[in-house]
Amino acid sequence: MNTMCRMNSVRLMGLSAICIIAAMACAPAEEAPGEGRTSNDAVEVVASAQALRLALLDAEPGDVVAIAAGRFDLDRSLSLSVDGVTVRGAGSDASVLSFAGQRAGAEGLLVAADGVTLEGFAVEDARGDAIKINECADLVIRDVRTEWTGGPSPDNGAYGLYPVQCSGVLIENSAAIGASDAGIYVGQSERIVVRGNRVELNVAGIEIENSKRAEVYDNDVTRNTGGILVFDLPDLPVQGGRETRVYGNRVYDNNTENFAPPGNIVGTVPAGTGVMAATAIQSALAVARTDRGSSSRLRAVITASAGRTGPPSGPSGRQASASVKVTPVAQGARVSVVRSPVPVGSSQGSRPAARNTSRVWA
Repeated sequence: MNTMCRMNSVRLMGLSAICIIAAMACAPAEEAPGEGRTSNDAVEVVASAQALRLALLDAEPGDVVAIAAGRFDLDRSLSLSVDGVTVRGAGSDASVLSFAGQRAGAEGLLVAADGVTLEGFAVEDARGDAIKINECADLVIRDVRTEWTGGPSPDNGAYGLYPVQCSGVLIENSAAIGASDAGIYVGQSERIVVRGNRVELNVAGIEIENSKRAEVYDNDVTRNTGGILVFDLPDLPVQGGRETRVYGNRVYDNNTENFAPPGNIVGTVPAGTGVMAATAIQSALAVARTDRGSSSRLRAVITASAGRTGPPSGPSGRQASASVKVTPVAQGARVSVVRSPVPVGSSQGSRPAARNTSRVWA
């Protein structure tokens, strides 16, 4: 009898061990390091276009979507609508998202989320805008390249890097090439820093429109139609752009013929424009540094101010209602166009004294 009891006990212990092992095998994935999503494993490396699309759709706050080096051919837009996600490639010349065969979508990548970081990848040949970020806060774009590889054409997308109605924008060490409107456009936004970028072969290299507290400096701006434009236009949801400072940039050889599509407001910008400020009075301060030679055709800084404003020769009568001033620029000169609080056309040297001159808004 005792022997039988011991045998039954052994059997029960064996069954219990089997149950424990089975339960461990069925445990949730987060208990198995390296498998699935865990609090310590939020990096997903993608190596195909479909994997990238799914990773952006399935992302959770705090995730890093890592794009492997290589070329990814996409036929429709990508989108990200989750806060706090980082999209990181292996470098702007290493991880390339090509939309040359795009059949659907109005942009390459559309972001509608806060706290997003985009870095280390390229978007090429998007059918519309390359990267559009809408109604965001705390955006970082770093080492990102947008390019239309066929050269200047009215068939290219309008904007390369395109944040609109955002707060807290940093765009740095990136490149924007070939846009039929603006390579880097920040519109109806506030607390903006655009620095250390390369913009070339666009209609407008960098455009700040209807925005507040923007700093644009240390950028290489060349071979565009117009180098840097600061506009405050009517009939937009956000009005009252002000406190834009443009300084320490290398603006030169912006002589590309204007290739904006017909009817586009930047289609009025003449080739050879270095810096154009068409803003309400007391709205912007602009300094252009032409260390490597100014635009060789017009060699000019164009400013307009006061009243209902727009580009000097905008369509539908949207013209600056006050004066437009064209200032010749000698090659290698340093030019200061002070918009606030000094009247238009006044100059106080290469680095004008103004309030908040040392402050970076991001």
